[in-house]
Amino acid sequence: MLMLVSNGHHNKEYLAELILSNTFILLGFVLHLAILVETTQIWSKYFNAGNQQITVYDSVNAYMRYKALPMTLRKRIYLYLEFKYQGHFYKESVIKKATSNFLRREILLAATKKNIRNIDMFGKFPANLLKRIRSHLVSEIFLPGDIIIRAGNAGQCMFILLAGTVVVTTSEDRAVCYLRDGSHFGEVALAFNLFRNGNVTAVTPCEIYKLDRHSFWTIMAKHPDLWKMVQNKAADQLVRAGDAANIVDTKQDP
Repeated sequence: MLMLVSNGHHNKEYLAELILSNTFILLGFVLHLAILVETTQIWSKYFNAGNQQITVYDSVNAYMRYKALPMTLRKRIYLYLEFKYQGHFYKESVIKKATSNFLRREILLAATKKNIRNIDMFGKFPANLLKRIRSHLVSEIFLPGDIIIRAGNAGQCMFILLAGTVVVTTSEDRAVCYLRDGSHFGEVALAFNLFRNGNVTAVTPCEIYKLDRHSFWTIMAKHPDLWKMVQNKAADQLVRAGDAANIVDTKQDP
């Protein structure tokens, strides 16, 4: 039906009218053809993406059967895939190849800009310094039951909870509080080498950004005044919590 375009039943008496009529017929045909091609491409992309996702899940399922993985572990793997891809499969390797280092850095900075501003320890940091800190964040996904911080272990990182819920418990597994999207924890470990005094466990699938102490110290080496402020805030936080005794090493200069 798209191609039912014609002169109609009226004869054209003049050449100009005929040329104009044929021109509009040709334009209409081209327009219809362009719409048809575009629709076909959209449908093809959608169909291929769906098939690709089914293929990935089938491959994962076949691999788990081959390895005879227990059902509990299979469910965790499926949960990880669902949370990571949100029902739309994509290849990170393809995205990384298709984007420059600058663009990948900009994606990371945009995703964490709001969260980093909410950290009191960084409250007086200039924008360019916060940008450097955000560029050193590393993303990781945790599933329900995964222990993010274990009591008694030496702290090495600060964590920013981009999405999900975690529970903070004492070393005796008594629940203290729940943290949700946008929260942060473990920041004192950036200033001091200390033992963790509690556990942090994922309640739901969580996407978390980590900042390790070595990277933070490298950044702060050129900002001694701000570094001293960070140490003072971290020390105050430890005193309020009664955790000063957990410090492993007092030599805490970057």
